Amino acid sequence: MAAVVAVHVVLSRDQIQSILSLYHLDPLEDFGGIAEGAINTSYWVQAGGRRYFLRITENKRMDDMIFEKELLLHLDRHALPVPRLLRNVAKGTFTPWSSRGRFVSMFQYIPGRALGVFEVRPKHTRVVGRFAAQLHNATREFRRRRNSAFDLVTLDQRAERLARALEKRRLARRFADDVAQLRIEVDAQLGRAVDHLPRGIVHGDMFIENARFHRDALIGVVDFEHAAYDRLLVDLAVAVNAWCWRPTTKQQGGPAGRFDLPRVRAMVLGYHRIRPLSRAEQSALPGELRRIATHMALAHMTRHELRRSSTQVGYHDYRHYFARLKALSDGGGERLVERVFKSPDV
Repeated sequence: MAAVVAVHVVLSRDQIQSILSLYHLDPLEDFGGIAEGAINTSYWVQAGGRRYFLRITENKRMDDMIFEKELLLHLDRHALPVPRLLRNVAKGTFTPWSSRGRFVSMFQYIPGRALGVFEVRPKHTRVVGRFAAQLHNATREFRRRRNSAFDLVTLDQRAERLARALEKRRLARRFADDVAQLRIEVDAQLGRAVDHLPRGIVHGDMFIENARFHRDALIGVVDFEHAAYDRLLVDLAVAVNAWCWRPTTKQQGGPAGRFDLPRVRAMVLGYHRIRPLSRAEQSALPGELRRIATHMALAHMTRHELRRSSTQVGYHDYRHYFARLKALSDGGGERLVERVFKSPDV
């Protein structure tokens, strides 16, 4: 029997078998927990000689689940490598599982694997950039809308919450300087003029763990739960922050590193060749990079320092993204993007 690790809802073999019966999938041959994700429970299951991905969604609005379903269907019709939802016996795709607001969904399993952070090379970032541009082009006519998790209201609220926690001593004083620096960046973000930037459907979660590779070929992108309507630069900014940072073993008061120019150049130009970035977007990209670094630092600090608990899954040190923000500040982001577009490959 497979071990179950790092999942939020522990399912027995009989419970998984009962879920599979709702999809006419049996007999259950093997299963295991997937140690990814901070909110949902995920398992891989094998039945009838085939492997599937089982997800239990916590407290998700039906409108959000419908948005995800319709988007995946739309992208599949455009031949993008995205997960395919299975229909249950009632011809639905989301099956109520408990009175606690949990729903089960089943996907065809995408083979391949996520790269390790030290395996990433420019050839990988190039294809990720291309995928993001293809997604943006393919969803121009997609009419459904959903608010983004990266909106400035959320950014402002998190910064305020951390500041209040410091005042009430619910957050240790050692975080005070970093909270103050994040507050400065949030204020700068609130003052940016961004209404002129193109908007559309973004994946919203273009992190390394959500891409599946076979050798060097990108064969799937997963986790569309955060897909939303936002500035298109969001996906590029998330991906550059996630894929193009080279950490160093040398500590500088915490995690440190630098942006790897060849990776950044490959990603941005891979995107640019599919959906050309306007001059306005090129100028705005450094600010978007800082916006995402700030968002991730605030999110990780809130989740793991303010709400720290012994049952947390997957600790993320906010200082990794704080280091990115420092590298992008004081003109660092502008210099990085300028070097990308001064490349003879443009």
